[in-house]
Amino acid sequence: MSSTIDSKYEDQINLNLDTSRIMTFDVIRGLAILLMVLFHAVIHTLDISSFVDDQKNVDLSTIPPIFFPVLIIIFILATWDSLFLLISVMVNMVSFHGRLKNGNKLESILMNKIKWGAVLMALGYLFNILFSFDALIINIFSAETASETIRAQVLNFYALQIIGLSLIISSLILYFFYKTQWFTNWRQQITLLLGLLVIMIILSPIITASLEHIFPGLPSKRWTDSKEFALSMILTVFIGTPQPLFPYIITAITGMIFGILIIQPDLKPKFAKFMYSGAGIGFILLALLLFSGNTLSLTFYRPDVTYVIFELSGQLFFIALFYQLIEGREVRSGVFHHLRLWSIYGLSIYMLQAIEIFPRTLILLIFGQKLTVQPLYSIPIALLVTISVYFMWTQIIKLWNGGAYHYTVEHFISEVFGFNITSRLSLVNLDESIMESSSSSN
Repeated sequence: MSSTIDSKYEDQINLNLDTSRIMTFDVIRGLAILLMVLFHAVIHTLDISSFVDDQKNVDLSTIPPIFFPVLIIIFILATWDSLFLLISVMVNMVSFHGRLKNGNKLESILMNKIKWGAVLMALGYLFNILFSFDALIINIFSAETASETIRAQVLNFYALQIIGLSLIISSLILYFFYKTQWFTNWRQQITLLLGLLVIMIILSPIITASLEHIFPGLPSKRWTDSKEFALSMILTVFIGTPQPLFPYIITAITGMIFGILIIQPDLKPKFAKFMYSGAGIGFILLALLLFSGNTLSLTFYRPDVTYVIFELSGQLFFIALFYQLIEGREVRSGVFHHLRLWSIYGLSIYMLQAIEIFPRTLILLIFGQKLTVQPLYSIPIALLVTISVYFMWTQIIKLWNGGAYHYTVEHFISEVFGFNITSRLSLVNLDESIMESSSSSN
């Protein structure tokens, strides 16, 4: 590896780019994963059917107004997938520029990013089929449902898939910027991305509606032949899935914009102001959409553009707030340090989150509760289950960090695919720890 940037791009890229690790991203990612775990522990124990309709939209009329602030925070942070998508794309921008600055070849960086994105997507499909809450491991004693489970889960496009695909797309766009040498200045890149963002806000609902009209009944989870399956696999990226590319491409492009902004040394001190401004613009746009007749549905499934803008605006605000509170400070203990541990082992926690079934079942047996498919238990039991799940994961994280790192998904990926992922804090400085999605090879 050379110590300077590829001479082909030396005139176009600022060699003073600040591509150091950003602690705020780790903390927020850890918070999102923690809230995801706790949120799942609650909804898998407590019956919430009276609060949502058949489309999994929250019925606000059934919820006391005093709980609205908590509900908003849950939907902005604990839905996890879009927040982690936003952070992941921002980190990808920092990592891409950092490797380019350090002398890695442009093509090599792109291939590594594509490889990483493909691995995440593959892990997403593996998680859907084997480890999700409706997958084979949970239904292991229902052999007759195995085929139906596979059919249903293979055509779900969840968090890891949309994150992996977005990392590939964002890397291809950045590669295009530098390969063509048309848009190498950050102002040009931001201008182009802002234009693309506006286009995606306008086109996302049109694309979704058009595909649903052209391919009625697809994607089908009861596919009967290879042609229908292949078409369903393609369409599941766009429609009929929990986290479709449209409108989540809006979140990915926003992540690209702020990821490029934060590595500019002159702009980094003003980064929080940029994010506050982005949040403000988002809320204004949301108000205009609502005023023009659009509705805002708090949903757990297939959000529309209006909801994505609401969610994204709130996430930008919280990131800016955390950035002001955290960035530049020494964090070796306490809450922020604890959250960074959750972030560092985030992929393992996500892939293995279904093991919450063990403390939940134990609690239910202790209190003599009847085990049912649908959660029907009381609030005190749900609270106790949530606490026990949190305790279980804190102990597992301590084991991983204390010497059992070889049993993590991060280690598996590092060994099998050659990615340079170092997670255990006893091995490296916290600020150099994982999840920058990079490969050790050039």
